[in-house]
Amino acid sequence: MWLVGMVIAALLLGTFRLTTRYEYGPRSRRLLGLALGASVAVGFLLADLWLFPDLSGGYLVLAAAGLTLPVFVVLALVVTELLRLRKQELFSREISALRAREMELEKTLEDVDRRVRNELRRREEAERAARTLARDLEVHRERVERWQREGGAARIRSIKVEEWERELRSLDPAGLRERRARLERELREVADPDRRAQLEVQMSLAVLAASGDADRPRSVMRDVEQAVSEAAKERREVEAELGRVRAELTLWQGRLREFLSKEIELD
Repeated sequence: MWLVGMVIAALLLGTFRLTTRYEYGPRSRRLLGLALGASVAVGFLLADLWLFPDLSGGYLVLAAAGLTLPVFVVLALVVTELLRLRKQELFSREISALRAREMELEKTLEDVDRRVRNELRRREEAERAARTLARDLEVHRERVERWQREGGAARIRSIKVEEWERELRSLDPAGLRERRARLERELREVADPDRRAQLEVQMSLAVLAASGDADRPRSVMRDVEQAVSEAAKERREVEAELGRVRAELTLWQGRLREFLSKEIELD
């Protein structure tokens, strides 16, 4: 009995939906007419060939009518749902496109944030490199100044330093690298303290002459600042577009809710 009760309740709910949910137009009426005809045929076939083969006459008609109703309700629900989905397609298509655009913009924001994090990490590394390089260069300057002051021949040593500096300034980067390599080899071989001190000063002067590399961390930091500024601008633009997309998405979702909340006019 409970199964029969469930079937009756389902039929009542289906009938209620068909009679209160939709407003039927010519096309939907024709389709429902075809569904009714098919339901009658199915009802008679089920009654005559399968469920009640022993009945005839009026009893067979009543049995077929009893079977026609649930078949028709099911077919009518299928027809009306298909027609509803077709009318709803405009809303679904717009909402799907806006959601896809929203996801794309959110991914773009994530990419921008990741680029900013990478650039900030580059800036931190460049700042550390700049501080380290500045300390190293200061050590070399102090070595040169200390050597000039020592030994009671400051004037002579200053002239010597100026000569070495002029010579080093005349070298290109490749020449400076070659000079430093030669000085390193000589430092490994020389044992005389005075000669070794001179070579160390020349090495420091070579390092200072090549200290154009000190501008590299600052150049990196300038590049980072520019990249972060561009990323911030891009983020503002993406956020603005994302706001517009979300507003439009909310609008279409509201239209869909309104469409579904009212009686739906089928073609």
